[in-house]
Amino acid sequence: MAARKIRHHPIDLSLRLTSRQVPLDDVVEHLGLPVVQRHRLGEPLAETGPLARRVADAHYAALAVSEDADVAGATASVERVAASVSAQTALVEGLRRGRIEGVIWIAVLGRVPTATPELPAELVARVAALSLVVFLENYSTWDGEGDTPPKTWLPHPPAGSSDVGAA
Repeated sequence: MAARKIRHHPIDLSLRLTSRQVPLDDVVEHLGLPVVQRHRLGEPLAETGPLARRVADAHYAALAVSEDADVAGATASVERVAASVSAQTALVEGLRRGRIEGVIWIAVLGRVPTATPELPAELVARVAALSLVVFLENYSTWDGEGDTPPKTWLPHPPAGSSDVGAA
């Protein structure tokens, strides 16, 4: 049996890309981040099991940025994502033209209450200039009320969302 990973700083960060128009394989390859999950438009969501009967309605890639960050490390990880994305001209163009949607997802996990990372305003502005949004969820402080913990979108929630945005 494999040893269970001990998480000292339970903050996961990932870059999530979605597109109904643009296959993401080249973008994912150029970013060079580990792929956590990938779906291709029109292909089954899995090879076996119940998801094998469902077909992806979009191209999707979840890329691991950091699996063991602390609150301070979250800022550095978001800065690395912004730098990696800005270096990929085709990705930036796709994001700015609305052909690709990008979310930097920050999940605070674990049973020990941990502060939700606060990102500097200039970093949020730099991410927004790339047409990316930051999505924060803090499971460590969630009391179990409702289906999921409160969500925070920076710089603002997506259109039609009732989730919390920047203060």
